[in-house]
Amino acid sequence: MLVRQVASFARTAGGSVFIEPKYLEGKRADAHIYFTSDSSLMDAQITHPAAPYYAISTNIASTPLGTARFREVAKHSKYDKQAKSEGASFFPFVMETYGGLGKEAAVFIQKITKLFAETSPLPVNRNVFTTTMMKAFGITLQKGNALVQAAGCIAARNAAGERVGSFEL
Repeated sequence: MLVRQVASFARTAGGSVFIEPKYLEGKRADAHIYFTSDSSLMDAQITHPAAPYYAISTNIASTPLGTARFREVAKHSKYDKQAKSEGASFFPFVMETYGGLGKEAAVFIQKITKLFAETSPLPVNRNVFTTTMMKAFGITLQKGNALVQAAGCIAARNAAGERVGSFEL
């Protein structure tokens, strides 16, 4: 959902976007976005700061946006080589489930906003476009959170039903 949302705004701003097919998931960045002056690879991820790995085994979650920064570094180690070979820059687009936005995602949003301002035939207020994007990303994030919660409820009900159904006197 998030990749398509970012791609939609990049296209609205005047960029061209190629979204990688699902069967290449994990092997290549999620999208290749062509701007007027350069191109960028973008890989999106939602991370949960309260996940046991971050909360217990490391001190990552104790700093603001620590999990987002941790995932940005991991994505750079995975995709920087690919971006360099394609002559593109790389941006990890990381959001936290509570709404935090990674620093590099914020930079990428500003890059899309700048493209919008450059290609628009009318004078535009960059803040309005940025605010529109941020609201849309927040809504997309909350939709995803709701889907995860619903899936968890269904799994818990199914697990409880199996335990209750297998009980015999």
